[in-house]
Amino acid sequence: MIGRRTILETISVGVVVFCVGCLERILKDDDEETTVLVVSNLSDEDLWFNIAIKGSDGTSLLEDRFFLEEGKGYATEQFEDVARFVEYELSSDESGTTRIPTDLEAPRSWPRKLFADYSPDDGLVVHSP
Repeated sequence: MIGRRTILETISVGVVVFCVGCLERILKDDDEETTVLVVSNLSDEDLWFNIAIKGSDGTSLLEDRFFLEEGKGYATEQFEDVARFVEYELSSDESGTTRIPTDLEAPRSWPRKLFADYSPDDGLVVHSP
């Protein structure tokens, strides 16, 4: 038979482990200046996207591949807030590089959110909310 003490010890350990994990995540998000890029597909077709987010010195900060249906969006993993370029390649054989403007009026809460809209006419355009 399991006693009250065993049950309380189990609950206490579970709560402590959970709280430590939450605290680590909260502190990590607050301490690191990171950015998330939200990509929207404004075209009339479903597309595969290959993107590489790079710093001003060409250092790769994030590489990602994802599928977007027409009219849908996708949020990348967090990356360092020193990104300056997004290289992209699409399943439609279109590719290009777009600059991330440094003067965007995006709120400086972390992770910061930037948006990139893809359309066949304009390509991939990065902007603030």
